[in-house]
Amino acid sequence: EDAESSGHLDESWRHETPSREHASDKVSAARFKGFEDDGDKLVKHLTYELFLRYVADESIIRLDFTDLWGKLEPVSSARRTFRFESDGPAVAAVRPIGAWPTMPGLRPETKEGKEHQGWAQLGRDEVEILFNYKDSPEWSGMQIELKCYSLAVWGALEEDMYDRDDVGSHNQTYSKLLSYAGSASEGSNRTETMNLVADLLGFIA
Repeated sequence: EDAESSGHLDESWRHETPSREHASDKVSAARFKGFEDDGDKLVKHLTYELFLRYVADESIIRLDFTDLWGKLEPVSSARRTFRFESDGPAVAAVRPIGAWPTMPGLRPETKEGKEHQGWAQLGRDEVEILFNYKDSPEWSGMQIELKCYSLAVWGALEEDMYDRDDVGSHNQTYSKLLSYAGSASEGSNRTETMNLVADLLGFIA
């Protein structure tokens, strides 16, 4: 009501109209359906993030770059992905607090179809690349963030995707996890998905 009174929100959102094609008042229908479209986009985005945060147990760990070494342990003998310490979560991506000193062949993280806020994936190849900079003065003292997910969820994905250790990659597993979040997002205007989101909000509360 405050938004309406101040003129920031058109009251037409209160009056549902037929579809754009079938409405006699095309202008009102376009305005109302525009609200619906924006609402769908918001619900999809929030469902995507809710899935990652509360189903895949997304978390962020902040530490000094030089402290990273010795804290990463391979999830399996395949060494596709590393976890943070022996009992910690699977590490999916890394980014600096600020700008990268260099971006030496790291694979950008892609979420919802676009590169995501300076994050780079942190699989076997990226760990090997970054290890070369562990004694670099340029990187010394740099604060970084690790994006992590439930080790149980990550391990279940790998078990489902790969039948042996010499196949697969960190990128494929991470892409699969994000695709599940995307599927939840695309179906977010369906009743069953809304029920799931409502349940998750209930668990949080």
